[in-house]
Amino acid sequence: MSLYGEREPEVNAAVVASIQTVFNRSRLSRAGWQSRLPEGRIDGRQVWRTDANGATDIFRERHAQTVTKVNLWVVIDSSGSMNGDKIKRAQDMAGTLVAAFQRTAQVRLQVWQHNALGDGKVRLYRAYAPGRNNLKGMLRNTGGGNADGFALQAIGDMALRAQRSGERTIVWMISDGMPSVPGSGARNFDLPNHSTIVAEGLRHRGATVIATAIEGFNQDFVQMYGPLWIMEFKANLPLTEAWINLGQQIGTTVGRALSKR
Repeated sequence: MSLYGEREPEVNAAVVASIQTVFNRSRLSRAGWQSRLPEGRIDGRQVWRTDANGATDIFRERHAQTVTKVNLWVVIDSSGSMNGDKIKRAQDMAGTLVAAFQRTAQVRLQVWQHNALGDGKVRLYRAYAPGRNNLKGMLRNTGGGNADGFALQAIGDMALRAQRSGERTIVWMISDGMPSVPGSGARNFDLPNHSTIVAEGLRHRGATVIATAIEGFNQDFVQMYGPLWIMEFKANLPLTEAWINLGQQIGTTVGRALSKR
């Protein structure tokens, strides 16, 4: 396990601003009209029905825009390969997301870590939930193998069970690479393909699955999560520039997730 002690995450103000901006722009549903109502404004397209059928539901009303509520679950690869700068970077991302949404009642955020130890079983560690902040202890949970697909399944299932009426669920994987722990359920031990199946299954059930490669990605990473839903922390750039670039990618990707209808 990691030898690191506790560390407070470094919150990136530029990314906080980017996330808040895209959320404020995208969180409203489109205003629209509801027809076939028993009272309201007369709907010219329905008037004929009162003569033909004696219908009285010939009115319509315009609905105001409503706030999109978000059930956001972040799951962070905390395998041994994440030790060092990568887990600190992921911790900083988690802290930045908390800072972005801590005063936003329409977003319910949870942050989880995962790894798999010698027995191959996935370990899940809750790093943040409303009223429970363990972000500064995240470095202590780093070690073992990468079980991204199995952790995604477990967290996705919990997220969908926790979804409230009117909420949109987003499950966000943050990882440094390919799964390494077979576990039970992977088809022919093809772990990237297993992750693809899990992501598509969660999407079929109504969740939006997005992912951030904490340090570069290859074609398998693109396959697992889909080109529209992946972001990259570009570690080859100067640190400030890399964070600004990531903030822009988050804005695009999260904005796309919020604007789905």
